[in-house]
Amino acid sequence: MKMFDPIRSRVVKMSTRMLGPPALIRAGVQKSVEQLGDLEHGPRSPREAGGHRGRGRLPVTPKLKLSHYRQPELLEPPGRAEKACDHTDMSVDLAGAADLHCHFGPDAHRERSVDAFEAAREAAAAGHRAVVLKSHDFPTAALAWSVGQTVPDIAVFGGISCDREVGGVNPAAVEVALRLGARIVWLPTLSSRQDYDSGIGPQLGLPGPGISVTDHDGTLLPETSEVLALVADHDAILATGHVSAAEHYAVVRDFARRGRVLLTHATEDLAGPNLSAQQCAELADLGAWVELCAMTCIGALATRTPAEMLATIRTVGVERVTLGTDFGQKVNPHPAAGLQTYADALYAEGLS
Repeated sequence: MKMFDPIRSRVVKMSTRMLGPPALIRAGVQKSVEQLGDLEHGPRSPREAGGHRGRGRLPVTPKLKLSHYRQPELLEPPGRAEKACDHTDMSVDLAGAADLHCHFGPDAHRERSVDAFEAAREAAAAGHRAVVLKSHDFPTAALAWSVGQTVPDIAVFGGISCDREVGGVNPAAVEVALRLGARIVWLPTLSSRQDYDSGIGPQLGLPGPGISVTDHDGTLLPETSEVLALVADHDAILATGHVSAAEHYAVVRDFARRGRVLLTHATEDLAGPNLSAQQCAELADLGAWVELCAMTCIGALATRTPAEMLATIRTVGVERVTLGTDFGQKVNPHPAAGLQTYADALYAEGLS
């Protein structure tokens, strides 16, 4: 059964703030909507709108509020409290949510479960407000624009990952992507020095030594500073990608003062620096948004539990968390369905 959802409100708000406004369970999801921005006006061209149906910032998912935990009286009429405590037949309402981290195929590195059109259609059918298409291989703003022209009732956004396929931390490639409407710029992901040193890059056949965004003294490299300036100028979102923990701190200290910075699938230990909850809280205090993704605790590749994710949310503070999926892997749920499963799992743990 569907229920009234404070979580949905948060997921929606969280996403909304990031792309323009933020989002919790629903708010977390909606904070993503906020981050994306204005979704009300359709694009006039790929150059002006950049691959989505709403010109301006991307939507953000709503904020998560932890003010009410398992209070059946808010959800069920008197006499049904015992039934309400059983969450197995309940589903968090995610209407208006946004997933800022949706993978799709074809993909040069991974087998995928959906193509971009399927991902958008399924998100629209679920009542989501927006989806951001992420690729490690190529910029996605032009594709997002095409999908948005075909799939009604959802805003579709693109971005660019600063990996070796686009020349690394390449200001020229980033500028073109932003001019085409990219709303998220990810620092190096699979091509990062962090992922090379941890063995992920070599497993994928990617050459070393991997891409860094700072020098040996921890100072941002000139090309990194140029990319950050472009992101700020275009009012887009800077995502940290898979760079090292030390590089996270350097980037957030520099950029959070002038723009929106998102910690990519924070606490994920299959890629990136596997940030701790305490590190996430410290980076949030410096001004970052913390993205916590479903893939970390749901599906075939999960390495943590929903309870651990909830503990991280509480450590960081719900107002600085956004929820996404990072789904699209063949072995995992489809992104839209996965976001629902994730929200329901967090609700069952006590998040509301």
